[in-house]
Amino acid sequence: MNNYAEEIRNAVTARELFEFYGFAVNRSGFVCCPLHGEKTPSLKIYPGAGGWKCFGCGAGSSVIDFVMMYFGLSFVDAEKKINEDFRLGLPIGEKLTSEQQKDADRKAAERRRKQMERQEEYERLKTAYNVALDNWIILDKMRRDNIPKSPDEPFSNAYVCAVTWIDDAGAVLDEATDRLLKFEKKDCF
Repeated sequence: MNNYAEEIRNAVTARELFEFYGFAVNRSGFVCCPLHGEKTPSLKIYPGAGGWKCFGCGAGSSVIDFVMMYFGLSFVDAEKKINEDFRLGLPIGEKLTSEQQKDADRKAAERRRKQMERQEEYERLKTAYNVALDNWIILDKMRRDNIPKSPDEPFSNAYVCAVTWIDDAGAVLDEATDRLLKFEKKDCF
């Protein structure tokens, strides 16, 4: 029997899992822990395959561990449940012919490739956001540092440059922020 735990952890993020089972994840990635009674969210969901951790009861780990604890299942049964619920198509618990094993391996490689593509896109969007933020900060600092001290003092070139370009830098930052947030919401990073 093959162990598909790594594939499951890479294919299903904790955010996807919690939302699939009906738990509302807030913007900060927290949810009320269903493993113990609480009114304030203390369970943190980490991006990608980062898993989860409850700061109230101390539980935490992977999506498989959560399904085991929440539904009271064995490890293999938790794998099977996630496989079925998320339609991963993994042949968990089945005896495979060599052709079926090749097909399962091909599908797993395709899932890993797609996950890597999503991660690369996320990194690209994060980099674009960080560059836009850095540019805006530089212009804002240049504007504040070079503001005339009195109404009679002439504008310095640095001040004029900063004032001229800061709105454009702000628009680029807003666009980069929107793209990153949409990606995080769509792909559950």
